[in-house]
Amino acid sequence: DQITIFGESAGSWSVSAHILSPLSKGIFKRAIMESGAHMYNKDRDVVNKTEALSQAKAIAKGLKCNETEDWIQCLRRADAKDILKCETQFPINPLFETEFLPITAQQAFDEKKFNTRCDVKTMGICHMMDLPFVFGLPLLDPHHYTPEDILFSNVVMKLWTNFATNGHTDSNWPQLLNDDPMGTPKVHGLDPTNLTLLLKDPFHQTCDGVWAHYFL
Repeated sequence: DQITIFGESAGSWSVSAHILSPLSKGIFKRAIMESGAHMYNKDRDVVNKTEALSQAKAIAKGLKCNETEDWIQCLRRADAKDILKCETQFPINPLFETEFLPITAQQAFDEKKFNTRCDVKTMGICHMMDLPFVFGLPLLDPHHYTPEDILFSNVVMKLWTNFATNGHTDSNWPQLLNDDPMGTPKVHGLDPTNLTLLLKDPFHQTCDGVWAHYFL
């Protein structure tokens, strides 16, 4: 009941495949993905059966497998190091249209075939999620954003342009550190519900506090 799977990079791809696969339902409770996920049509990270068969035959040919014998058996006998050498020319991709992964990640997202019970607050902020607000996307496409998003985008653009114009974001933005080198860091909180929030050493408890138990 308490199994958590996790992986980084290619391992994270595997974790995301397990999240999407109907065969993995119920065999683990939680999943952690670190820098990697299936997203079909972004980096072409999955292939269908026809493409996979073509790739396998190309690798077999690259390994000098005799076409008159069973080339699949030849691949099974091949040294793993030799197969890896072929990967630069013939990338080895995960396969969909199978029992394990019947559809692509994109199709699963489009059809909402994924777990929707996750607490959004635990997901954190994804890479590049600041860009829509910096470039005013909520103002250009207001139907897909909340009034709070639109307000926040206006604030962020004002902060950026003020800094570009005069070197200051606004009068409330604090200096990170005062003259005391051991002083408490101060950070302007970019919380759309409280845009005047001033945070003092906000990461001490979550960062230093966590590791202090192990290293201090």
